[in-house]
Amino acid sequence: MNDARESELSVSDEDERKRLIVPLIAYLQGDGWISKRRGSTRSMYRYDISFFPDCIVVAKHIVDLYRRLYGRTLTIVHLHNHYLIRTSHHRAYEELAVAGPYKSLEWRVPFSLLDTLEKRRDWLRAFFDCEAYVGKSTTVVQSVNKKGIEEIRSLLGTFSILSRTYQYERRQLTWNTNHILIIGRRESRQLFLREIGFNHIRKQDKLRDLLNTCQRNKIFK
Repeated sequence: MNDARESELSVSDEDERKRLIVPLIAYLQGDGWISKRRGSTRSMYRYDISFFPDCIVVAKHIVDLYRRLYGRTLTIVHLHNHYLIRTSHHRAYEELAVAGPYKSLEWRVPFSLLDTLEKRRDWLRAFFDCEAYVGKSTTVVQSVNKKGIEEIRSLLGTFSILSRTYQYERRQLTWNTNHILIIGRRESRQLFLREIGFNHIRKQDKLRDLLNTCQRNKIFK
């Protein structure tokens, strides 16, 4: 499960690397983690990077991004209801750790890296691949990270996509408050589909089909 085959040389153009790393960061923030831990001896460390996507298209996209950035082809392992992509890689860890953090309460929208509309789109698409739920009349993202949710709302606003947020206090007092972002207006969901969209096939198809149904119902009312 920790297979990382050396392949072609990684992309060396700095601007292209900055573009490619943005969605990889979002996938780690949404459905992954990185860690540095001691290896077999006190002087050795392991630099672990793992992703847990639930869509094969997303998994292949992660593998492609990683290959282009770091020249390694990672193995996709199919588990019960998701896929596992895992490696130990010092160079990648050092670069990605600087762009973090990644923990549930700590991640942030990496605004300093999102200096173009394309990069903002790539980060949002990858994060929503991981975290968004597409419902009949809403697209929803939930997190215990209040600041992160507020930053996503701000980032969506740069595409004129309107959303709202609220918090949900869970029954167990020891559990963190859930912060929920909702894209509810049909026009905003249409704008999201057109301007951002998903790499996640089921979510992309579901949102498109729901909006098409809304449009047909509107026409024939």
